[in-house]
Amino acid sequence: MLKYIFGIFLFTISFLFIYIWGYKRSQTLPKQWQYKLLDKSKKNIKKELNKKGIISYKRAKIICNKTRIHTVKGRLQVKDLDKFTSNILQDMIDEKTVTKKIKNKERYYYVS
Repeated sequence: MLKYIFGIFLFTISFLFIYIWGYKRSQTLPKQWQYKLLDKSKKNIKKELNKKGIISYKRAKIICNKTRIHTVKGRLQVKDLDKFTSNILQDMIDEKTVTKKIKNKERYYYVS
């Protein structure tokens, strides 16, 4: 009898541990995916900048649109391109990796 109670207790503890671990993971996973998508987009924009030395806002938007990450739920990509691209380029300006210049009402970014 004591053997069965001990078995049920161990099963409950292990189930509780797995449940808590899964709950915490489900809370942090979307942010991890967002950071992964942000880093991959930045890397692709930097690669394009190093190749050509200049990039327009429209070209950066196209690069961000093509960037995808593979997750358990499938592929993820950016939904709000304007906001995402603006945030990435502003972060790069703040890090002083690019400089922004406006020519003919078009935003261009240069390697610093």
